[in-house]
Amino acid sequence: MKKHIALLLPFFPLLLQSQIEPYLKILNDPDVIWAAEMNLYFSIEPEYTHSDSSFEKMNSATTLKLLRSHSNSGNLLLCEKLLELCKTGKQDAFVPYHENTRYDAATRREGLRSIDSITVIDPVTTMEYNRVVYNDPDARAIIGVWVKQLLFYHEKSAEFDIYTVAFAPDFAVFTNSEPAVYLYSRTPYWFRMPPWSPKSNARQPDLQDPDITWACRMTTLKNMPSLEKVQPFKDFKPPIMQQLLDRFQRDPAYQVTETQNGAPIPFENREGLIVQTDSVLTFDPETYEEKPQVLRTELTGYHIKHVCLSQDWFWDEKKQQLIIRLHAFAPMLERYDSNGDFFYWRALFWRGKR
Repeated sequence: MKKHIALLLPFFPLLLQSQIEPYLKILNDPDVIWAAEMNLYFSIEPEYTHSDSSFEKMNSATTLKLLRSHSNSGNLLLCEKLLELCKTGKQDAFVPYHENTRYDAATRREGLRSIDSITVIDPVTTMEYNRVVYNDPDARAIIGVWVKQLLFYHEKSAEFDIYTVAFAPDFAVFTNSEPAVYLYSRTPYWFRMPPWSPKSNARQPDLQDPDITWACRMTTLKNMPSLEKVQPFKDFKPPIMQQLLDRFQRDPAYQVTETQNGAPIPFENREGLIVQTDSVLTFDPETYEEKPQVLRTELTGYHIKHVCLSQDWFWDEKKQQLIIRLHAFAPMLERYDSNGDFFYWRALFWRGKR
């Protein structure tokens, strides 16, 4: 282990050993030519995040499987399991930003509580005074989940993949008033995921397995990782999106689709997605004549700054474990209106995990 760390550290002089150690097996793979750590936030019920229909959702969530839930909310079952995990101590919980510091059982229970003060009236003296109230959250208080993941790229298959090293439930804190008013959210602690291995990470849990009691497809929207903002642990052939574009443009066997579950993009149509020509009228200042001019615009890896990730999340009841696997990914293009203002994101193509 120390030998591998010594080999990698010359490439990552600004990184601590504790940062790269969970990812060593991935980073030492010569087929992995790019890798970066990212922290992503996923809303549990994104369609109920905000009452305004124009609100830009953090992510989408599509329930794939739901067993033994007492609620109409598909993802509340996950919240129930995460809250149980927080209370029972079946997995070690770690202090945020100090991942080597474990919570003991007592501190762990206290970490779930939020403290508030309310004004009460003494029935004898009729005097008002403040009283401290300890609030124990229920499952509905979990509004999101933070995940710490390594996003990495395989050169041979021209595919991205992810490894989730840790996750943290995010609890909403409300006032004790009627109606309750949202104050803030808090992440009391993090949970580590099992170590990465090629065999386990390649295996997708079977939805027919009775131990899988809940599954959901989480697709990044507003929380898409920006390739410009992450600090790569490994970047051997920059820009990485150019490697992806070259395979998309030159390899007929590289299968991609228009949408996540859409029709395949024919190989002969791909050139038109990379190179675009537009005819514009130009004004000759000497002859005062208008002349048509053909402008050729070619998409490069520098134009693609974000990648959309579709992740499948599973709850294994037997192992009491959250499992996260990448389902598909899409390089995203920025689209602007006539005034030059950002308008929307468009996927160049989708590639499902093989």
